[in-house]
Amino acid sequence: MQQLEQLVHWAKDRYQHVAKDYEKFDESWAQIRPWCIALARLNGVWLDGSEFSGVRFIDRFEITKGLISRQDVWNDLAEVKASLATPR
Repeated sequence: MQQLEQLVHWAKDRYQHVAKDYEKFDESWAQIRPWCIALARLNGVWLDGSEFSGVRFIDRFEITKGLISRQDVWNDLAEVKASLATPR
């Protein structure tokens, strides 16, 4: 995705709302391409109206000329959703 609008379009079929509660940031400016890692928890509302919270995630950003040039995302959102659909 290259534009914020692309992310919004992609997310509309996943949930009604999502927010991030940041816990920690780590950064490195010593390499050719500086980076920042954000550790946080996701909370929000699924399409069916049920809520979720406390879902772990990490965002890793690379910086080029003062702008974000790459973002990698890791989270447990799919696992949390799958666990809700699995009978216990």
